[in-house]
Amino acid sequence: MHVVFINSAPGAPLPDLIEFNAGLLDVRFLAFELQAKGPLTAQFGVPEGTPGRCKISQTGLYMTHGKGVALEDNFPAEQIKLQLVGK
Repeated sequence: MHVVFINSAPGAPLPDLIEFNAGLLDVRFLAFELQAKGPLTAQFGVPEGTPGRCKISQTGLYMTHGKGVALEDNFPAEQIKLQLVGK
């Protein structure tokens, strides 16, 4: 996770990142990447328990001030990659 925000004052304690959901932080940039391995299910179209991996990447657009980005969605695009292990 990578977060850039303006703190309340020089030397102030670091806030709880949950506060950004409440609008209490002046967030300038927020991005995260997740990787996981585990068994896939039949819903993926493979036999139950087939080894798989997932990668999710998201980058928040907080600096646009509404220019082309819906204000209710600071994460208008994401990448989700789900695949069989070894492919």
